[in-house]
Amino acid sequence: MGDFLYEKDLRMMQYNILTSARHNGVAAAIAGHYGLKKQEVLRMMMERMDMILLENLPARYEVWQATGDAGDETERKLGCELISRYVPLADPQAIDRICADAKERIRKGTPKDEALSEGLQNIREMLRT
Repeated sequence: MGDFLYEKDLRMMQYNILTSARHNGVAAAIAGHYGLKKQEVLRMMMERMDMILLENLPARYEVWQATGDAGDETERKLGCELISRYVPLADPQAIDRICADAKERIRKGTPKDEALSEGLQNIREMLRT
């Protein structure tokens, strides 16, 4: 009996997709934004995304660049929608909590750079788990 495609190990196909120029650029941009190694981001993408999502990754990233986290500077700098909705590597509710916490800290007087740095650190830790 023949093997079904969905029963096969698709890691090599996923890796081939992610090493194309546009996909590789998205992985590098996300890695740089969150202070991760590009290989870590590639591994996360392979583990957490299906083939269709991987194929559409550059377009999703470009849409986030154009319209994502619009109107909120803190969310834009943290990439709240980027990492939870456009390139879904993390749980949206957890990311929303981190972003809300950073905004609340800024509202209460914490320096913006400090709150953003802590928010990025929290997102980085979440991604690594």
